Amino acid sequence: MTGGPVWSGFRFTRDVVPSETGNEIHLHNLTIAELLFDARNAYVEAVGIPWASLFASDRNLVMRRLEIDFESESPAGLPVKVGVRATTRSRRALIFEEAVWRVEPPHAIAGARSVHVVVRLSAPGAIALPGDLVERFETYERGPLSGPTG
Repeated sequence: MTGGPVWSGFRFTRDVVPSETGNEIHLHNLTIAELLFDARNAYVEAVGIPWASLFASDRNLVMRRLEIDFESESPAGLPVKVGVRATTRSRRALIFEEAVWRVEPPHAIAGARSVHVVVRLSAPGAIALPGDLVERFETYERGPLSGPTG
């Protein structure tokens, strides 16, 4: 994660109130992972890459790796924010930073890093990042994604 609090610097955020179900008294790891999953999918759409058009172009953006640092507990049923941003890329991979935090009082719940690749649906296997997808992420994030591009 970049410098500053876990919640700093995200253009894309979602306000979520995780529901209390059963006897849950805090956000457990699976709930946090689900919050991140939903936010990643919404982020890709917000960037201007509708999943339907991605599939129609015989491509899919798939997660290759996910690392979640569970920072602290949070009671279930309290409002949280979830942020996602593309930060770096290589020739074949996009790296997202993600976070879940409570706003009042400010409190980091989890930070994550995920690596995504583009595959052809007709012949699975990672391909070089298509220029149109890179351009959409860079436009949304208002600048080039850092890191090696070769």
